[in-house]
Amino acid sequence: MAAGYKEAFGLADNPFGPARPVPGLPVPLTANLQVRPLMLHRNPKLNDLYCESLSSFQDACKKLEVALEVAGYTANPPDRGTASYLVSIAGDRGAGKTTLASRMIQMMQLRAPQGGSAWVVEELLLNSTQETVDEQGAKLKALEAKIIGQPPEYVCILVDDLRADAYANVAAMYDNLLNHTVVFIVFTSWDPKMPEQIDKALHPVHKFDIPPLSPDDAVAFVNSRYQFFRSKPGNGLSAEPFFPFDEEDIRTAVAVRVISGSANTGPISLRMFASILQSALLKRLQEIAADNDDAFDVQAIPLDKLRSMKIKLAQAYEVVVRQ
Repeated sequence: MAAGYKEAFGLADNPFGPARPVPGLPVPLTANLQVRPLMLHRNPKLNDLYCESLSSFQDACKKLEVALEVAGYTANPPDRGTASYLVSIAGDRGAGKTTLASRMIQMMQLRAPQGGSAWVVEELLLNSTQETVDEQGAKLKALEAKIIGQPPEYVCILVDDLRADAYANVAAMYDNLLNHTVVFIVFTSWDPKMPEQIDKALHPVHKFDIPPLSPDDAVAFVNSRYQFFRSKPGNGLSAEPFFPFDEEDIRTAVAVRVISGSANTGPISLRMFASILQSALLKRLQEIAADNDDAFDVQAIPLDKLRSMKIKLAQAYEVVVRQ
């Protein structure tokens, strides 16, 4: 049998795009994970793959938590208020907006007292590059009619990838639902015109922005996934926790925004970073499979040789010098 991720890197699977089902999780939730958001509200087991330490996620969730607690929504012990919320999450494509939105819905789900009605969750996953404002508006109107037709006591709604010129439809849906239910709407958008549309509507909106990935966040993301997928290390792996990557090289690659395997020279998004890491591991695994026999075992390789086998993401030294 050819070497796998465990034999090649001391990893149970590819942490950024698992090749096999993740134990305890339905396959659709982790298939092509390098390009898909973590829909945390669908299955709490996905929390194992979520990075709590991403600064933008951490800051946004802390601010929302404070607002919820003040309004009577508590998690320990679970209790709920009566306030409704309209929340926006902005950021570039692939920044992690949908994952953060899902996390916020999960936060609300935890604020349902024992014996009380659970939060009903509705998802509207739009496509701003293929849908017109009228098409998005029609889908929002249909969702509104569905909820009003059988209104729950409390409802969370995820509206993903909203066009700026369709924001008025979300605001109208929010206003109309207030007459029937307590509503928590969180919508995501990469559209740079969205702030202008929000300001025009004069609705109270809790606004959050996800900036490009920072070197600290990149390292935190890798470390978080490795904590879940790393097999018990032997030989020199315990001294090289990011093997076959290198922490300083990751920091440099993200800081200078020139990463091997990517034509992009602008800000690095979480999705882009995960895709590059997934591809780098897969490519190196294929090289090992082609160059070595089935007895290859990273656990048997001495530390000095391990260091020479690392995958370098920072594209070139001269790029660093020019910065």
